[in-house]
Amino acid sequence: MRRVWVVSALLIGMALCAWPVTPVTSYAQTGVNPGKVDNLDMTLRHLFVDHVFWVRSMVIATKAGNPDEAQVAYRMAIQNANAFGAAVASFYGQPAGTAFARLFTDHVNAVQEYCLADIRGDEAAKSAAAKKMTQNGEQLATLLSSANPNLPKTAVLSLLGAHVAEHIAECNAVAAGNLGQEAQTWDSMLKNIYAISDALAGAIAKQFPSKFM
Repeated sequence: MRRVWVVSALLIGMALCAWPVTPVTSYAQTGVNPGKVDNLDMTLRHLFVDHVFWVRSMVIATKAGNPDEAQVAYRMAIQNANAFGAAVASFYGQPAGTAFARLFTDHVNAVQEYCLADIRGDEAAKSAAAKKMTQNGEQLATLLSSANPNLPKTAVLSLLGAHVAEHIAECNAVAAGNLGQEAQTWDSMLKNIYAISDALAGAIAKQFPSKFM
């Protein structure tokens, strides 16, 4: 289990190194208001925190044998996917927002499948669910990079790959009853989603500077 957590941390480090970081101060040269970029960043962070919170709640409730709690958490995670879609639509139009919401719903479903397989000890089903998560990350990276030229697909894929690794590590820790390890994974997961939010906010501000004046 320790090895899984270390691999997740390494993936996040690699993802951060792969992303071309733009200092906030550089926005002053383009007339962009850094405060407005920060507001978008915080909105995205809030959406991502809701995502990992409800998915984590679903995983823990499932392991604890509380189906009603798990179903509520799952429903909230799907609502969050739709909220993400609305955020994407506000910049890229409804078709893009709908596509993102569908893909992010698939992401939640794949994590749920992995969680259930992990608890059952079904290695074949775990591998299939992990493959779904990886393929879904590829689809999300393609969607985002095609919509925004400031989002290189390889960099987006690195960040999303680290995110998938965190979900897997979290499910493994909960299935094993190692909540101490899960707590460490949670901290690492937050760092990763903050990095994703920062990258998305910066790329969107570059693409639509007039919206951030």
